[in-house]
Amino acid sequence: MTVTNTILNVGNIGLGLSWDVDAFRLQNVHRRFIDPQRPSEAQVRFHLGLLPRLKTATQVFDSEGTWRLYRENNLWQLALHTASFGPDPYTVAVFEQDYSAGDVYVHPDIVDTEAGIHQPQYPVDEIWLVNLLGQGRGVLLHACLAVDQGRGFLFVGQSGAGKSTMARLWLEQPGVQVLSDDRVIVRYQDGVFWAYGTPWHGTERIASPGRVPLSRLFLLRHASHNQAVPLTGAALATRLFVRCFPTFWNPDGIAFTLDFLDRLAMSIPSFDLGFVPDERIVDVVRNT
Repeated sequence: MTVTNTILNVGNIGLGLSWDVDAFRLQNVHRRFIDPQRPSEAQVRFHLGLLPRLKTATQVFDSEGTWRLYRENNLWQLALHTASFGPDPYTVAVFEQDYSAGDVYVHPDIVDTEAGIHQPQYPVDEIWLVNLLGQGRGVLLHACLAVDQGRGFLFVGQSGAGKSTMARLWLEQPGVQVLSDDRVIVRYQDGVFWAYGTPWHGTERIASPGRVPLSRLFLLRHASHNQAVPLTGAALATRLFVRCFPTFWNPDGIAFTLDFLDRLAMSIPSFDLGFVPDERIVDVVRNT
């Protein structure tokens, strides 16, 4: 049996993946992020078989959806659930305290050995990366990211705010590249705030490993007319916080995220962007 080793470059972080189960496949969207020359900063191994027992672990977070996070000594345990599988988890990921290494265990009953099962499964990969970012690296935002003549325009918004609509409008513009329509990583490196595309796309299915220096930041909302109103200070940082993915279970991670968003709010020209969903908004953004 062949051992598969892959390194992904997501947000300028090397993520090493490995498995020796023929039924496992790399997610198609993740293939765009393969970077064999990138050294891995964190490594996860995937296994097919019995799942670790969680009886002695303490629950520290419940997403009230598909996943729950537990703590046991110096280990983090992430359990994925689905109603069709019953009360027990169908996948359990066990991470070291700093998330630099981990093991993901997949229950064999969910595996179609002919079609295979694609890894890493959402949201294991996203939660893994969010915890790595919270250690002083950056933040993950609900956002669309467009590149226009070398300028990075970040459109931040919760579900329904218009991220996918904005992505479509910018894709229609000659010479414009859209790196993401739903999730964007922002990091501060070498004196620059960089924005990166991620594998976690929205309805437009846009996911690029590219990056761009951040030039403008817009908080999206639908409106009866187009208008960009400048935003600054604590009010902006607060609105960004509710549109990011913080590590609520880690006080140090929360403190870093708040400080990072405060510095971002003071450094990048930012606007409340009410918009009508047509091409006129493109000129409004370009002229801010």
